[in-house]
Amino acid sequence: MKKVIGIDIGGTGIKGSVISEIGELLDFQTVSTDASKGRDHVLKKVHQMIQHFIENHTIDAIGIGSAGRINTQEAKVVYATDNLPQWIGLNFIEKFGKMYSLPVFVDNDVNVAALGEAWMGAGKNIQNFFFLALGTGVGGGIVIHDDIFRGNNWSAGEVGHMILYPRGKECNCGQKGCVEQYISGTALLNHVNETGHTFEHGNQIWKAYKEENQHIQACVESFIQDLSMTLHNIKILYDPEVIIMGGGLSDSHCYWEEALTKELQSFGHDPSLVKWATLGNKAGQFGSAKLALDSIK
Repeated sequence: MKKVIGIDIGGTGIKGSVISEIGELLDFQTVSTDASKGRDHVLKKVHQMIQHFIENHTIDAIGIGSAGRINTQEAKVVYATDNLPQWIGLNFIEKFGKMYSLPVFVDNDVNVAALGEAWMGAGKNIQNFFFLALGTGVGGGIVIHDDIFRGNNWSAGEVGHMILYPRGKECNCGQKGCVEQYISGTALLNHVNETGHTFEHGNQIWKAYKEENQHIQACVESFIQDLSMTLHNIKILYDPEVIIMGGGLSDSHCYWEEALTKELQSFGHDPSLVKWATLGNKAGQFGSAKLALDSIK
């Protein structure tokens, strides 16, 4: 039975697993990224994780999900933000494949999370769906006929940088009014703190929301309206069977799912349009493992 390593490299954490071809999770590790210490430090942590897995398992391939825009044919980062410093130009085959004499396959972290949900999560048996990741930022993955659609320049699905409000809030991408500035976890926290609060974590928002704090309720209502508009636009543009919502912010959906459903119905959409991701923070590991398994068939 084939066994592969699936690694998910994020700005705050690196998560890795050994996963079999039937989806058994055989080993697991997680470490902090410590990205501020530089690229070599991050890569050293990935090396240590891979080395541990190779010493304890017979491995057939390595799959990696990484933040940034990834040329999957060359396993190379063509664009990344400073969340992972000096990441642009990184070639994963040169860094890992040659050292371990194993095939290495790489894709964007949201794409592999979508693959993970398609294989072992909420997207199982759904051929066409859009995966919307709501976290520190906003990302998207497009699954068409069970495969990822990556676009001409490896940037398909980047809904976080669609313009939601022309000439709106400034975004770190250089544009104004991007979706990410309105429906990400960061955006919601910033909006709440603009009303005079000094919250540091989303859990504080939902506690105040449950206590019917009027300022918080107004911020959450605005978030739901903007999220509904984004979901409507995704549905119109891609016409997926469902939109699967994941990422850290989606974990709080028990507080706002009912309001979101009502808002979507005002756009004429059935509540079944939205499904919630089920793999949590393991979606990227399962997805990167699936990427590797599909590539060595």
